[in-house]
Amino acid sequence: MDVVGIDPGEDFVDEINRQVAMCDVLIAMIGRDWLTVTDRKGRRRLDDPEDYVRLEIEAALARTNIRVIPILVQGATMPTSEDLPQSLARLARRNALEMTGAGWPDQVARLVRAIQNAASAAPPAEAAAEPAAARTAAPAARAQATPAKAPAKARSKPKTTARPKKAATRSPADEEPHELIVGHFVEAMAFSPIGYVIAAGGDQRVSIWDFDSGTGVAIDYPAMLLHTLAFSPDGALLATAHDDGTARVWDVGTGDPVVTVKRAQRVYGVAFSPDGGLLATALDNQAVVWDLPGGKQRQRLEDGAWVLGVTFPTTRPITSVAPSKSGGVPRLTFAPPGASLVTATTDTATVWDWASGTALRRFGYGDGTTCWGARFSDDARRLGLMTGSDTLRIIDVEAAVPVEDIPGVGATSALSSSALSFGPNGSFAVAWAAGSASVWNAAGEERKLDEGRPVSAVALDPTKPRAATAGEDGVVRVWPL
Repeated sequence: MDVVGIDPGEDFVDEINRQVAMCDVLIAMIGRDWLTVTDRKGRRRLDDPEDYVRLEIEAALARTNIRVIPILVQGATMPTSEDLPQSLARLARRNALEMTGAGWPDQVARLVRAIQNAASAAPPAEAAAEPAAARTAAPAARAQATPAKAPAKARSKPKTTARPKKAATRSPADEEPHELIVGHFVEAMAFSPIGYVIAAGGDQRVSIWDFDSGTGVAIDYPAMLLHTLAFSPDGALLATAHDDGTARVWDVGTGDPVVTVKRAQRVYGVAFSPDGGLLATALDNQAVVWDLPGGKQRQRLEDGAWVLGVTFPTTRPITSVAPSKSGGVPRLTFAPPGASLVTATTDTATVWDWASGTALRRFGYGDGTTCWGARFSDDARRLGLMTGSDTLRIIDVEAAVPVEDIPGVGATSALSSSALSFGPNGSFAVAWAAGSASVWNAAGEERKLDEGRPVSAVALDPTKPRAATAGEDGVVRVWPL
């Protein structure tokens, strides 16, 4: 706030309090000299009770309905409570967002998402978030009623026969979710292929919870941003993809690290091979295949653009399509079993013979479409693209054609592949940037979930008809479908 804009004669402290009281979010920009900058008399400015920056932050911290977000720039580190005046000590407890040149687009998207979430919730002071003790306790499952349903979003299908569009009919008892309080923002989530186990990661922590046994582990990681995570086929390992160029593999039962692989670029996606013996990582301009558990690099596939998604097909993908000499059914060539890897960049999907590094087949996304996020189905037959036009496009990988467009996904969701999840039998789920999530089954029925709350991550269980939603409030909600 600029005190030059205050009318003559106004008490600037009162005016600062009035202006801050009207905010949903206050951003505290912290640079390398923020703690030590001095006034003309050589005194530290933060120690001056009438310093404007100090007054603004104090006013926001005094109100439980204002989100205070520290932003670290110029390589600054978060101050401790001992570094700050007593009135600002609570600032040290606020989770900070580091803004750097390398990760700028994703960091800005995360900041925008946090501001939108805070503004849409805008709780009054007496309705502040649950006590810290409850949010930091061990995760526990509980039931809660579902908000009323809203009209379904329209969908368009550009190049295929339209499926019948129906509204799913369910009783209220069927719509009560389990709630798992993880106590941190969730930016990536996945169900295990074995049992009722879910992993939810964000804010430098992954929470893994086994609903059947009622036990869980928490994994802390040093990297600032988590792009995605994936379970191994046997459910014993979890891989996480990070903004600092690392992919980490963890033991699901203990939370212990198994191996860390590192490249210079950000890691956007991870995938295990069907036998669990390989890990593929999607990087800024290449995909890399690693041996497990040793972490030795087996192959590097140069793709010339951001590789946003990667998968090992469980089936044999088509590598070429040739016209029949007689004009009948085209001749198809398939990749050898277990030899292929499929990658998705901003504008092209490629089927590779990963061992030789040979690109077997490439195809675009139709109409010159480019994307900012990509997610494959587990069998690699479907590819979901978060496009720059706020539209989710679904590609049939075998036919190499788009089969469906879903508008209105939103700019913030378009930067995250965790806003899309494929399930069995043609089902898929989408997180809407404006709030809530939708699940479509094979019959084209849409069901709305978690309405009224911004959702940053969705996941569909590959073994049972259920979906999970999560976001800023630190609660994972698992819904029966």
